[in-house]
Amino acid sequence: QGWQSINNVMYFSGSNVGIGISSPGQTFEVNGGMRLNTTTVQPTCASGQRGTFWVVESGSGVKDRVEVCVKNASNTYIWSTIY
Repeated sequence: QGWQSINNVMYFSGSNVGIGISSPGQTFEVNGGMRLNTTTVQPTCASGQRGTFWVVESGSGVKDRVEVCVKNASNTYIWSTIY
């Protein structure tokens, strides 16, 4: 199967997808920055959101947070802050 692309920006090869890169070496590869625009309400962390990254945009004088939905050792799903 040959390469497929959308507007020479998004590329598909087998099960790999590249944005801005024509030959992605991973399942999903981006050439450049990726923005998580998460100004909506953060969902409850549950099995269906496991692995989801979320940016909590804070107000003046409070740092933003980057969180990921994970299952802890007690088998409880939580938003874990990574920054």
